[in-house]
Amino acid sequence: MFHILYRTENLVNGKFYVGVHSAKVLVDAYLGSGQLLQRAIKKYGRASFIRRNIAVFATREAAYTAEELFLAPYLDDPLCYNIARGGRGNPDGLKRGLEARWSKYHAEGKTRYRTLRERGLVCTVRRKRATSPKTFTHVCSTCGVVFITARRRYHAKRFCSESCRARDRHAPRDYTCHNCGSSFIANHPRRRYCSHRCANQGTAEARRRSPS
Repeated sequence: MFHILYRTENLVNGKFYVGVHSAKVLVDAYLGSGQLLQRAIKKYGRASFIRRNIAVFATREAAYTAEELFLAPYLDDPLCYNIARGGRGNPDGLKRGLEARWSKYHAEGKTRYRTLRERGLVCTVRRKRATSPKTFTHVCSTCGVVFITARRRYHAKRFCSESCRARDRHAPRDYTCHNCGSSFIANHPRRRYCSHRCANQGTAEARRRSPS
């Protein structure tokens, strides 16, 4: 079994990835398993990458140690795909990768990306949801019954049922005749005239005023 320290290079933009690979042969199709490297392979295709073996070791631990020493001067290089310090894993690797990405955005004149949790908005939203009531109380304008709804509305709900809505719609109200100006009571919301005579006169007057 060969424990290989290798370097995979992107032929398009010159970026590279350093890793350790154990195999029975020195040359195979393996390119690397890094997250940023896999995204780049998906974007550019495997034909745009080439792997070169740097050294071969008898044990995997020795290869990991050599990888850490080899990667030390390149971790802050923007051309390096590596996030962690070595193949053993690194809890600060993701943080280093995010800081490198943010520094890249600053270099390009972009604003730093901040999540809702970083802005302190997640706890505020959850607190508002927890303290807001789940039910809302209304009073029917027709029958006066107090009823409860489970959905928040921009304005208070006026009627408890469709029957109360219809009763309010057709309730008797005071109107002013558009023809004679007298006051009358009707139960139709679109009533304009107090009688058929005023309706005929008003219609005829409207026809005379309208352009032919």
